[in-house]
Amino acid sequence: MDETGTTELQMSAAEMRDAGYRTVDMLVSHLTDPAAPPLQRGAAAHMRELLGGDAPEDPTPFADVLAQLERDVLAYRARGDHPGFFAFISYCGTWPGALGDFVASAANVYASTWLESAGPSQVELEVLGWFNEWIGYPPTAAGILVSGGSAANMTALACARESLVGPMSDDLLAYVPDQAHSSVARAARKYASANWSSRSSNVQAKRYTSAASSKRRASHHCVPSRKKPAAAVGRMRTERRNSPFASSCRCTSGNSI
Repeated sequence: MDETGTTELQMSAAEMRDAGYRTVDMLVSHLTDPAAPPLQRGAAAHMRELLGGDAPEDPTPFADVLAQLERDVLAYRARGDHPGFFAFISYCGTWPGALGDFVASAANVYASTWLESAGPSQVELEVLGWFNEWIGYPPTAAGILVSGGSAANMTALACARESLVGPMSDDLLAYVPDQAHSSVARAARKYASANWSSRSSNVQAKRYTSAASSKRRASHHCVPSRKKPAAAVGRMRTERRNSPFASSCRCTSGNSI
């Protein structure tokens, strides 16, 4: 430990600021580069040539690490925010969101208990309250903020199982659209039962008028299957007018799903 109170594994306050400014400058330049393509591919052999090798025995200056990151790592990727990106699922972050991630990571927020994170926890409660109001949920509705759709599917199925049927069971049944996300099946196996069954409800405009009607028809098959209906996974465009979201919710709640 030197006179500033830092060790070899720590940065001084001046070094922290310098590294932070350098990182922000690099990112802004990278994100606003008009000549950048929407996708830069890299062959496996070429990437091994750029990034392969033994672990370094000595520390590498932060500026060198940052330069290689920009040159040899970030350059070889898809840019979901590029105006020419039309492939796969579109994705686009925001600069305020990125700074929020930076703050959360730097502060190393531990939000598992109120004792250790009263401030961050209250922020989450406020945002969830906004969602309740916008969607039309009752004031008693609760939840948590998760990292994305896959984690949300896992959380929803875990809550459905615990609320409706209790512990793990081998006779649970879920109704899913024929285009359900793969995370639904993974979540069912992990949080419901290794033998969790699913039936495709074939939610298509040509066959059924809405997801709700398909679930009504599918629910009639529960008895012969001798399975407990625990969840119905919908796939619909909730942003359009007269969305079947509300009627679908009424249908499933009416069948205790």
